[in-house]
Amino acid sequence: SLRPRPPLEVEIRRVGYEYWKVLAPFHYLTAELNRSAQCFVLFIGGRPTSFSGMLHFPHPSVRDIKRCSRLVTVPDWQGLGLAMILVEKLGAAYKAIGKRMRTYPAHPSLIRSFNKSNQWALMKRPGEYSPRAGNTSEVEGFGGRPCAVFQYKGEAMNTETAKRLLAWPTMK
Repeated sequence: SLRPRPPLEVEIRRVGYEYWKVLAPFHYLTAELNRSAQCFVLFIGGRPTSFSGMLHFPHPSVRDIKRCSRLVTVPDWQGLGLAMILVEKLGAAYKAIGKRMRTYPAHPSLIRSFNKSNQWALMKRPGEYSPRAGNTSEVEGFGGRPCAVFQYKGEAMNTETAKRLLAWPTMK
């Protein structure tokens, strides 16, 4: 007989940079993360399982873009879609406060996951020429790998909930 997987109770919190040190060894590209990144972790049973580092995206004409700089799930939890749950919640939170969220995956399985999701719009295929940048998406800043560009297009969450998620936690 087939039994369904048990439900998982997840919690997403903004955390300090020190969580990156715990999850960095599992990232497929590099262990580096910009120190100005806002860090978010998806916890299961109090254990950190997925991480997202978010940065402001400097753009010449708009100031409302946030980008996912790092996205990683520890190996024991990979394949359950936890990273997608994390970034979709963050996308909904940023949308609620009037920001656009983009991600620039280079890993083929991540690109497939974003392509399959109805919460993300493909803005640029991996390796596609960008006339504004004057090159393809194969840039040194992304490890020389062709990156896709996706933007969150799903629903916004409640504004107060979004503000609580995105805010730096206060001491109790």
